Amino acid sequence: MSELSPTLIALVNLDRIRGERDQAAKDGTLSGFVARSRETLRLIQSMLDGEVRPTEDLRVLEGKRNALKAVLDGENAFAISAARRARHALSEDENNMRSNTETSWGELVTKWARERNKDAKSKKAHEAVTRWFVERVGGKTVEKITKKDIILFKDKLVEEGVGPSNINVKLTRLRTLLNFAYMNDLVAIKAAEGIRVHDYEAAKNRRKPFDEAALVRLLSGPVHSSGERPSGGKGEAAFWLPLLALFTGARMEELGQLRPRDVVRQHVRSGQTSLPVWVIHIRADDADGLKLKNEGSERIVPVHNALIRLGFTSFCESAVNEGRAWLFPDLKPNVHGVRTAKWGEWFSRYLRGVCGVSDSRIVFHSLRHTFKDCARNSGIEEGMQRQIMGHAGRDVADTYGSGYSLEKISNAITRYEIPNDAQNIIDSLQSLQYK
Repeated sequence: MSELSPTLIALVNLDRIRGERDQAAKDGTLSGFVARSRETLRLIQSMLDGEVRPTEDLRVLEGKRNALKAVLDGENAFAISAARRARHALSEDENNMRSNTETSWGELVTKWARERNKDAKSKKAHEAVTRWFVERVGGKTVEKITKKDIILFKDKLVEEGVGPSNINVKLTRLRTLLNFAYMNDLVAIKAAEGIRVHDYEAAKNRRKPFDEAALVRLLSGPVHSSGERPSGGKGEAAFWLPLLALFTGARMEELGQLRPRDVVRQHVRSGQTSLPVWVIHIRADDADGLKLKNEGSERIVPVHNALIRLGFTSFCESAVNEGRAWLFPDLKPNVHGVRTAKWGEWFSRYLRGVCGVSDSRIVFHSLRHTFKDCARNSGIEEGMQRQIMGHAGRDVADTYGSGYSLEKISNAITRYEIPNDAQNIIDSLQSLQYK
């Protein structure tokens, strides 16, 4: 950027930190958020005082400190808000001055997709929304886009009767592109920031975790209770993917693209001894077409003892001995390289039609929400939960260091428990020896 000021940095961070605070309040983890934020504040102040080596430009650190103080203590909050109002007009003028450079939407999407390593499907989706924008607002270059243009686009979609959820998806994709342009100094403002429509149906239709009754219905279904393997369930994927999601919190595609060599035994230090621990490596691999949602998604997750008792590690060892390339070879990638797309459709039909879980808000991804709830109820620290699940860090402190050690994560997984009735079914499955 041509101007790097603490005030501007504070503006950029203020809404993000407030959003994290509000989400923590909803999650019941506000005290943890405050503690982490104060720790971050102390660390940043130490850098500004010269006690710790700075990891960023001092003006950036000063801006982040000011934003944290504004949220935690209300210090200078009014001044920062006033600066936002003054900055808006200046930034649009600055955008106009940049109009001697001309970046088309197509060039921006291509640059974004190449730098962020996006697949063809994601690039195509973002290209499509730029066409929607040009058709309704006009063919301005990226440098000339203003907040008023984004609002006009949003209003036209509303007038056309486009649903709120669909509108917000389009606005999110535009925001992604324009924020990328902002980060690459093509524009002076985040023109799409904060613009969305209220979706009255979103809260009502938001995914929810499996409650105990739904979890019991799933685990009592014929795949787990009787050993059935429907053709749409793609062999052992029908049995293992739901259980893996329940005990790891991993995403469906992360599990579906596992290879036998991704499940290995590693040694961890426990006091003066070294103990073997089974772990799952969730990682990207361009050679095999393995993709992850974000950088934080690459991680190591210890295998829960319940999965070991059910025979998961024996299943993996058999796959290695047989020379299989994939843990679930019946899952085939679609045109976008996604291995679990069709399987996910089968699972929804199985969950509704066979297991009798009728609530449309409960889907496969709900097992990830269930893991989050169970981990919290098992006393696993929030930062550890995020590392196990591959969530991006919530604040700057999360980017320092390499995270919790494998020993700490392994100990956390041993504490992880699911509801009693569901665990009783899991225990009964051991006698069936699906290995």
